[in-house]
Amino acid sequence: MMEVKDERLVYFIPPKVLLVDVKRCFEKTGLKVNKQEISNDFWRISGFKEDLQVTVSLRHEKVKVFPFSGPIPVNKLSAHLIGDESQIKKFKWNYEVSLLRCSCG
Repeated sequence: MMEVKDERLVYFIPPKVLLVDVKRCFEKTGLKVNKQEISNDFWRISGFKEDLQVTVSLRHEKVKVFPFSGPIPVNKLSAHLIGDESQIKKFKWNYEVSLLRCSCG
């Protein structure tokens, strides 16, 4: 068993769009989503199967980054994975592919 954490910031992408991308990743990996908590600015999605347990949290805020424009969406994605190394690699690959359109930093 191994444990991996991944954190990233995603700019300009609305949080609801990111949630669809994350859910797609869970489906591609064969994880059943067993929990989804939603508030105005925080979401948590958890999923599991026999040899993999994953929790992805998304915290959202609007931030004025440039003096010449309005606030933009800034999202913090945090993933916590526990499981077999091959399953973690599979999830991470699907996660990267699902988030390809994002400007991640």
